[in-house]
Amino acid sequence: MNTKIITYAIAFFMLSGAIAQQSSETPLPEGKWELNFIIGLNMELDGLFPKEKPEISFDQKTSKLNGNTSCNDFSVSFRQTGNELELAEDLQQTVIACQGPAEPHFLYTIKRTDRFKQEDDWLMLYEGELPLMRFKKTE
Repeated sequence: MNTKIITYAIAFFMLSGAIAQQSSETPLPEGKWELNFIIGLNMELDGLFPKEKPEISFDQKTSKLNGNTSCNDFSVSFRQTGNELELAEDLQQTVIACQGPAEPHFLYTIKRTDRFKQEDDWLMLYEGELPLMRFKKTE
């Protein structure tokens, strides 16, 4: 009888841990996100990115963060734990000559990202507690 109680207790705690682990997972933001704010450049976004604003999207199947800088496409692998992101060093991008400081600053800032927070149609990217970028959902 004691072994049955112990077996049930072990099963209960294992199941409780699995449920707690599932509920602590933070889903990746879905859809496309357009840049609305970037830290560090004292210029309006329309002036920094006159043709189009940068966009990003997360591909959960391939664990890639994909997007465009308004000039070049890019892709970088990531690892997610909850709302924390660890971006790989091997960011890949197309190579079209771009004018001004906007693209290098955008890529530098995206590489600094270590966590995200989504609230409705807004996505914030952070380095620690420092807000780096804000995006608005487009689709």
